[in-house]
Amino acid sequence: MKTKVLIRGPVLSQSGYGEQSRFAMRCLRSREDLFDLYLLNTDWGNTGQIFRDDEERAWLDDIIRKTVIASRQPNPPQFDVSLQITIPNEWKKMAPVNIGYTAGIETTKVAPEWINLGDQMDHIILVSDHAREIYQRTAINVAEQNGTIIRENVTCVTPMTTVNYPTRIVEPKIEDLNLSTDFNFLTVAQWGPRKNLNRTIKCFVEEFLNDDVGLIVKTNIGKNNKIDRLNTKKKINRLLDKLPKNRKCKVYFMHGDLTDEEMNYLYNHPKVKAMVSFTHGEG
Repeated sequence: MKTKVLIRGPVLSQSGYGEQSRFAMRCLRSREDLFDLYLLNTDWGNTGQIFRDDEERAWLDDIIRKTVIASRQPNPPQFDVSLQITIPNEWKKMAPVNIGYTAGIETTKVAPEWINLGDQMDHIILVSDHAREIYQRTAINVAEQNGTIIRENVTCVTPMTTVNYPTRIVEPKIEDLNLSTDFNFLTVAQWGPRKNLNRTIKCFVEEFLNDDVGLIVKTNIGKNNKIDRLNTKKKINRLLDKLPKNRKCKVYFMHGDLTDEEMNYLYNHPKVKAMVSFTHGEG
């Protein structure tokens, strides 16, 4: 008999956790002889959804539909395992065996509440050795309401494993970027406080004010539609209006859902010489 696995995550979102969720689904799909898959799709902030009309999207839609139909039956299925792809704050017991799959955080300590939440899982999967080691090493003191410490150096004891993303080989798709500068930095991030794009652009202009250098900003606020593009462009223009007008350096704005082939070309463009990132708590 196959193991019934409930996957909970933002499988259809255009986000890092969305890509992580789809990676997990592909792995499980490779052993459909062992697993009976169910999918509880969740949102991820205000990010948009993937809209590619391909075989994988149809397969994901079929599993979501199957899960909805099953949940409405008089005797809904009892799952053997849950795989919860999100930040630890959202982990909970959903099956006899529960696995948390998270990107963690690329800092020196995890949040104290992650210790208890992690202990509720039977196994934890992280995407990097650094994130795993930080989660394992973080220790907290447990105190009563009056401040009396009752336990010291408490760590998460749940077994943890690192699973890296596989390397994907894609052919670059040639697009004319119309870059007037031969040396360009590239930053790719959603516009939000943790991504720190305001500081990235400001520091770039201040450092390269009189240099023939460019910064390509591939970003959005949350979605990849025309309204988001307009609002994102306004944000960048308002920021640039506060910076010196006589600057020689260039800031290029890119928006929209690029394919893997287009992103490959962007990363390997002969005029793109370096990546730059001012994000907080992220590798």
